[in-house]
Amino acid sequence: RLARPQCLGLGMTPGGLTWLVPASRWQRVSLGVYATHLGPLAWRARVSAAVLYCGEGAVASHSTAARLHGLFDKDPDAIAVLIPINHRVIRPGQVRLAICREISSRTAHSGWPTRTTVEDTVLDMAEHGDADNAIAWLSKACQRRRTTPARLAEVLDKRARHRWRELLVDALSDVAAGVES
Repeated sequence: RLARPQCLGLGMTPGGLTWLVPASRWQRVSLGVYATHLGPLAWRARVSAAVLYCGEGAVASHSTAARLHGLFDKDPDAIAVLIPINHRVIRPGQVRLAICREISSRTAHSGWPTRTTVEDTVLDMAEHGDADNAIAWLSKACQRRRTTPARLAEVLDKRARHRWRELLVDALSDVAAGVES
């Protein structure tokens, strides 16, 4: 997956880029984003295309980031992308957009497509659903060795609000002590 600015930066001409789609060499995934092959796009390729379309600073988030981090075992139906607060994007297709003030501190330092950190992903997912769901996210992330209770607590402390703050603080001490359910 390539964005138009990337192609032009690599020396392609606008005419050459325009020719590739009707010539059935590439396919247009969304405005300004192309797949360099024909046929259906895999889920991860669709996520990459959504992040590219949303532009600089955009990251996969929520259930999409959870899948990328190995916290989900199947691809979620919708793709969730977090964009900087000063960014304006027309929502593409089946992509759920959310905005964030401190997006750079919530972005994982490695991995493509870019995504929220494991800790932020877990806390985002814990915020949706009931109390049991919130605790399950903490346990799952630690059991799968994607993070630690200490790192989760550190990120939770930085958040001004969280629906299950008190519950999660208590649950993190239990998870740290080895409780798995």
